[in-house]
Amino acid sequence: MSIKEALVHIKPDLTSTQVEQFEQDMISLKNKWNQADINTINSEDFQKKINDQFDHLLVQLGYGAYDPDDAERLIHQLYLMSGYKGLMEYIVIAYRQFGDDSTLSYTYELMLDEMRSSFDEE
Repeated sequence: MSIKEALVHIKPDLTSTQVEQFEQDMISLKNKWNQADINTINSEDFQKKINDQFDHLLVQLGYGAYDPDDAERLIHQLYLMSGYKGLMEYIVIAYRQFGDDSTLSYTYELMLDEMRSSFDEE
């Protein structure tokens, strides 16, 4: 499933401009994250900056500010997309770190299950 397909399925009331803008902004955010070195990625400032930018994207789609649970269906779909999996893991962990540790529990549990499965395979 593409970002466009996920958005149209989850939020059918969005305009094509909103969908295209979100897709472009996600590509930009992913590129910023991919280009950062390990020390930058591990810094709390960078983590907060990425989360703030992602949260801003959610607000532009009509979700509440700093209410990722409201957008969990979308976050979950982005996590399932191989091109965004790493970034979404990073964002989910940051939301939990900076907020409530029950935030995005469904997606977080899926992440843990996948990690456990990968250890079992080795």
